[in-house]
Amino acid sequence: MSRLRKFAAGAAAVASATTVSLPLLAKPAAAAALTTTPIQHLVVIYQENVSFDHYFGTYPKATNASGNPFAAAPGTPAVNGLNTAAPGGGTLLTNNPNKDASNNQANPRRLDPANVSDVLTCDQGHNYSDEQKAFNGGAMDKFVTTVGTGPPRKDPEGNLCNPSQVMNYYDGNAVTGLWNYAQHYAMSDNSYSSTFGPSSPGALNLASGNTGGVDTAHAIPTSGSNNPLTNGDTVPDGKGGYSLIADPQPYYDDCSTRNAVAMTGQNVGDLLNTRGVSWGWFQGGNRPSTPFATANSTNGGTNHPTPSPQTSSAASSRSRMPRTRASATRCTRSGPLSAAPGSTATRTITSPTTSLSTTTPRRPTRIT
Repeated sequence: MSRLRKFAAGAAAVASATTVSLPLLAKPAAAAALTTTPIQHLVVIYQENVSFDHYFGTYPKATNASGNPFAAAPGTPAVNGLNTAAPGGGTLLTNNPNKDASNNQANPRRLDPANVSDVLTCDQGHNYSDEQKAFNGGAMDKFVTTVGTGPPRKDPEGNLCNPSQVMNYYDGNAVTGLWNYAQHYAMSDNSYSSTFGPSSPGALNLASGNTGGVDTAHAIPTSGSNNPLTNGDTVPDGKGGYSLIADPQPYYDDCSTRNAVAMTGQNVGDLLNTRGVSWGWFQGGNRPSTPFATANSTNGGTNHPTPSPQTSSAASSRSRMPRTRASATRCTRSGPLSAAPGSTATRTITSPTTSLSTTTPRRPTRIT
C-alpha cells in the first residue's frame, strides 16, 4: 500500500507531452490530517508516442559520456528493459531480435545529446496497423520493418533516415528530468498499453478506458475524402458504431481546422464533474484566442474557424519518438477532454516543462 500511495502522490512516471491533474480531496490543507489518505493531488504524466525503452531502457545506469550527469541513489533497482536477458544469450541491448529489411540485426544504440542528429531525429511511425504488425503476435520483433522510417525521408539535418533508429534510446544524460522523476517518485516497468495507434487513441484510452463511441452526428467533414468516418480515422466496431484509431481533431475545440470528431459516453472528467472535483488537462501549445461558444456560433455550429496567428508563449514539443522539436506558432490542442458547450469542466492549457534539475534523489520506488 505504501508503494501505491507514493506512486499516486508523485506521478505515473513516464513523461512529457500531456498532463492530467486533479485534486483528489477538495478540502482545505488544514483538514488534510482528517482524511483517510495523505494524497491531495494526483498528477498523471505520460509521453506521447514513445516506448518505455526509448527513455528508460538502461535505467538507472547512465553513460555520463555527455549531457547532464546522472547518478542513481544507492539501491535503485534495475528495470525490465534493454539489459534484460535475450533469447540466445546476451541482452536485448546486445542481441535484439529485431532485424532490418536486409535481415541485419538492429541492436539499440544510445542517442548522444552532444550529437545534434541524435537530438533532431527522424519522425518514426505510430499508426495503429503498423504498431500491431510490429508486435507480431507478442514476439515484438518487427519494429524496424513496420514503424521505422527510412529513405527518401531525411532528418532536420538533411541526413537520410535509417529505419533502425526506431530501436535507439536516450539515457539519463539526455532525459535527466524524467530519470529524476523516477528517482523521486515511482515508475512501472511492466505496464502494457491496451491500444495501438497515435496520440488521440492513447489520450482517449487514458481518459475513458476505450476508444469507441465515435459521435457520428458530430463529424467534420460529413462528406468527401477527408470524412473521419471513411478516411481511416475510424473503423467499424462490429456493433453498428465506430472506434477511433487515428488522429482527427476534437470537434468541440475552437482551434480545430480539419477533419474532426466528437466522442460519446463518459470519461474521467465527467465523473469528476459529478463529484465536484476539479481537474485540468495540460498540453503543449498556446491558450485559445476564441471561446468555444463564440467559435461555434460564428460557424453556425457546423464548422470551426481558421485560427488567427498567435505568438508562442513558450517552446513546446510534439514528440514522435525519438524526435523532439520546438513548435512553430500554432493554436492549442485541448485534447480529448474538451468540454462540450454547457459543460462545467475546468480546462486549462499550458506549455509543459520537461526538465527537472539534477538533485540528490531520495530512494526510488518501482511498481511492477
